[in-house]
Amino acid sequence: SGTTPTLMGDDLVAITDNADPIDVVVYRRRDGAEVCRRPVFARGASSTDQSLTATHESIVVENNHGYSGPAATEGGRSTTPGLARVDVDRATGTCRLVWTSAERAPSVVPKLALGSGLVYTYTKPPRSAGDDPWYLTALDFAGGETVYRVLAGEGLGFNNNYAPVTIGPDGTAYVGALGGILAVRDATPPDVPAAPEPRAAATRPRGREPKIAVRLVCRRRGRLEVRVRGARIVRVRARRRGARPRTDRRRPYRLRLARGGRRVTIAVRRPDGRRRTLHRRAPRCSR
Repeated sequence: SGTTPTLMGDDLVAITDNADPIDVVVYRRRDGAEVCRRPVFARGASSTDQSLTATHESIVVENNHGYSGPAATEGGRSTTPGLARVDVDRATGTCRLVWTSAERAPSVVPKLALGSGLVYTYTKPPRSAGDDPWYLTALDFAGGETVYRVLAGEGLGFNNNYAPVTIGPDGTAYVGALGGILAVRDATPPDVPAAPEPRAAATRPRGREPKIAVRLVCRRRGRLEVRVRGARIVRVRARRRGARPRTDRRRPYRLRLARGGRRVTIAVRRPDGRRRTLHRRAPRCSR
């Protein structure tokens, strides 16, 4: 495998292996157990040297088969297509191929913009006339369709040769190439909110934090059930002093804890990564 291990959430790690065709393989970080694997691209024409692009449950993988260095894409030549999205279902322990794109990205590290839902890559189509154009290309993360491509330049100097796409806070896409650094931005700047003043950033406005309701219910054999309700929650983890923590990522959030101390800690995570920790005192549950 030439791919860099990529973390998914706080529990999984993903790579591609050296099978033919290559597999996207997902493991549990806790013990190294395999969760699932899914072959991508064609037999005899698949490889990747790049880190996978991953969200909590989705992976975008790129095919670099045929790229051995800058000379491999000279004179109108290119590499084997394409890019693919694989989704991971933790509950069933399966990987599912969602889409495959025929775009050719010889060696870039693609990036996913969660706000726009676009996968940004750097492509080079083959040309029978022998010219060598390079494009910044955007794919739809949901369906894999090519949304647009913009000509970055032509010739050896515009070959990125393993450098990544990097998206700046103003929407500018930067790509390192053999001839220097490229910057591609919208002709009309997007409406990007201004950064808050340091004082305002340090003070959280009151009343805007969504309410979180926690209920502790006694179950059989002294077990305790933690029920959590609230808007914009993607994960709940609860821990009882002296007992193992439990995690739930799907509504309704209900976690059953074994016997332990009276102090219960509940950690809630939101889609933007913010966390909130709550502390409750457990009722006395009969055994």
